Amino acid sequence: MFKFITWSPNDTLARYVKRICFYEGSFPEVSRYRQPVLPYVIPTLEFLYGDRFHTVHVADGKTNPVTEGGVLGPITRYQLDLDFVGEIKNMAVEFWPHSFTALFGVPMKELTDRAVPLQDILGRASNELVYDIRQAQNNFQRKKRLEDFLCKQISSASTQNDHQLSQALHMMHQGDVRVEQVARKLGISDRHLEKKFQLVIGVTPKRYMQILRFNRAIAMLKRKCSMLDIVVELGYHDQAHMIHEFKQFAGSPPSKYKSNLEFESFFLGSQQPVFFQ
Repeated sequence: MFKFITWSPNDTLARYVKRICFYEGSFPEVSRYRQPVLPYVIPTLEFLYGDRFHTVHVADGKTNPVTEGGVLGPITRYQLDLDFVGEIKNMAVEFWPHSFTALFGVPMKELTDRAVPLQDILGRASNELVYDIRQAQNNFQRKKRLEDFLCKQISSASTQNDHQLSQALHMMHQGDVRVEQVARKLGISDRHLEKKFQLVIGVTPKRYMQILRFNRAIAMLKRKCSMLDIVVELGYHDQAHMIHEFKQFAGSPPSKYKSNLEFESFFLGSQQPVFFQ
């Protein structure tokens, strides 16, 4: 199974980067291991320094190799699995939902439910960065080289984090709140808030809150909470509502969900209230 290592970013990166993660595992060819990729509204840079693995689209079973350096946009629906074979070693840099556009100038709505080569975002600079990370002797060196690169990116970034979006996300992460309540507290219209979300975060405010609630449901399942506890704690209308929404995101109801909760809670349920500055 996977070994997980996480590092907090340095002080310069903290308002842009949530965390830097490493996950490593060995998967013999005789026992292929498939891992669902579930909704998660966290833009991510990913770098492979081990064997290549593949994505498997659930609709048609087609496979595609994952690039050595790539950008994963916000995931809004269950649409593919990861197929692991060999020595899997991956570094993932998770950004706060509202900070990727500020740092790289890319409208997040262009990356929603997409994975693109890093070169599409960074151009030629991506080649050197991917090479440096693959050639590094250990994970500390990989982290250091990436942080140096991102700090330079910050110094040349032309935009800043949107404070209204920061406040909106803060309210959403504090508990059950309606979109119109968030907009009213910010003094803007529902439509204006929706445009901000789609441009910078890649999803509507309503969809963001649904995915956040689903992430929390996964975490509660790992803690072996009852269905009733999940419904009450997360504000679903009733158990049928919770099951329906869960099936939309996971492809199956909670009672039949048998995938690796350890892996998913690491990426989903660990999501904490966003850091704001």
